[in-house]
Amino acid sequence: MNEPTPNGGRVNQGFDGNTEAATVNPIRFLQGLTPTGQGKFQVSQSVPVTWRSVGIYGPAGYYSSEILADNPVAYYRLGEADGLTAAADASGHGFTGSYVGGGHARPGGSYAL
Repeated sequence: MNEPTPNGGRVNQGFDGNTEAATVNPIRFLQGLTPTGQGKFQVSQSVPVTWRSVGIYGPAGYYSSEILADNPVAYYRLGEADGLTAAADASGHGFTGSYVGGGHARPGGSYAL
C-alpha cells in the first residue's frame, strides 16, 4: 500500500488513490464485546452489552433523527455527565439504563449498560 499513514487499512479511490498524495484516513471502529455467541434472550431479560469505540465522533444530534424515525425500543446517546450512573433513553419509551460498575460513557472507553 502506497498511502500515507494513518490510512485505516484502506486505499482511497480516484486520481490520487494508493499514492503518497492520498488523503489520510484515521482508523475508526465500533466493536461489540458482549454478548458473544448465539445466545437467546427473553423479553424483559436484563442483558449486559459492552463495546468499545475508536475514532468515532459526530456533532450533537448527528443522525439521531434517522435513528428515531425507525421507532427504536430504546436509544441511548451515552452523553451523561460525569458521576451519573443512569443512561437516558432518548426513544421516549422510558427504558432508562444503568451503567455497570458505577461508570459513565466516555469517548473511546468500554462500557456495560
